[in-house]
Amino acid sequence: VHVQWYRSQEYLEYRLDQPGTYHVKVFARTLEDIRSGGTDSASLLVEPPKILSVQVDQSGSLYTGTTVRWTCQAEGSGPLEYAWYVYRDGERVHVQWYRSQEYLEYRLDQPGTYHVKVFARTLEDIRSGGKNSASLLVEPPSPPQVISVEADQGGPVCTGTTVRWTCTAEGSGPLEYAWYLYRDGVRVDTAWYRSGNTFSYTLSEPGSYHVRAFARTPADIRSVGTDSASLLVEPPPPPQVISVEADRSGTVLAGTTVRWTCQAEGSGPLEYAWYLYRDGERVHVQWYRSGNTFSYKLSEPGSYHVLAFARIMPGDIRSGGENSVSLVVEGNELIKYTQYNLTLDQALARQMSLSTPPQTDKYRNQPAYVHSQVLSGVARQGTVAYDGVRIRTS
Repeated sequence: VHVQWYRSQEYLEYRLDQPGTYHVKVFARTLEDIRSGGTDSASLLVEPPKILSVQVDQSGSLYTGTTVRWTCQAEGSGPLEYAWYVYRDGERVHVQWYRSQEYLEYRLDQPGTYHVKVFARTLEDIRSGGKNSASLLVEPPSPPQVISVEADQGGPVCTGTTVRWTCTAEGSGPLEYAWYLYRDGVRVDTAWYRSGNTFSYTLSEPGSYHVRAFARTPADIRSVGTDSASLLVEPPPPPQVISVEADRSGTVLAGTTVRWTCQAEGSGPLEYAWYLYRDGERVHVQWYRSGNTFSYKLSEPGSYHVLAFARIMPGDIRSGGENSVSLVVEGNELIKYTQYNLTLDQALARQMSLSTPPQTDKYRNQPAYVHSQVLSGVARQGTVAYDGVRIRTS
């Protein structure tokens, strides 16, 4: 298989690339080309690596998504390298070329019957034959089982109630959950798969509600849907107005600001509306808002009262109206006070000391006079048709 012609080195190095029994025949000669006969060496047996076993860390039937490790035990001269073929149902689906690791890890993503064929080689690339592992059966995991679907509320509930359903299920690995919500048999909401096993929803409309819950494994193996018990949702009863009272009573003056307060009971937060009446005629409307008081300035005389309403939101469930007691508003009498630093006697003495005394009761028995300046603005000339009328010119 090889010839090395005459040279001065007394040795030969050769790479034994193929298995077999090797020996050499050596010849010697002088510089005058006088040659010896050939002498054979002892024989040398070259064998390929020998694979002793191929073992796997799993056995029996496995579920898809399982990662398995095969390990090869082999003998050979020097360090060895390993190559792997993976088969599913007799068809090769994966190749791992030669490397130093004596194992192969592989994820079994599809159902079927798996085995590997492993090869070993020396660093001189002397290769063993392939050796098959035992077969592994890989099956889809069984779907998860939903055990129960329960709500945290029972019996009829009012609209606006938030209900939480909980799904209890069993399956291989962490599970995810999906939900269908139905009202009167019609699906009204969907929550897709997620890790939490609860579902919350605010039931804002009357009807009969139930959910259908599903569970799935990380490999997307899904359960069938399981329905919860039905839950009846009804509108809440209307709120009840207990009292409507003003912070004033009886008769008040025009311009007074009055505040009425409504006391009511109902399920949930309430809003209030107000009608204001004067003498039986509605003169003002305050629409629904959260505060339970109403203030108004009563600027006109009359008989006033309010009609108060309450409602529940959401849902707009309204009470009947409740009247307050009437208030009478009267007009104001204007009194103006002026302060003087004189006594009444001093003021009278000052008035009586004027050069032209004022017209007072002192002259009630004397003839009256009309000043000519007053008449000049009425007519230039004329006749007084009454006796005893005197005209004063100065």
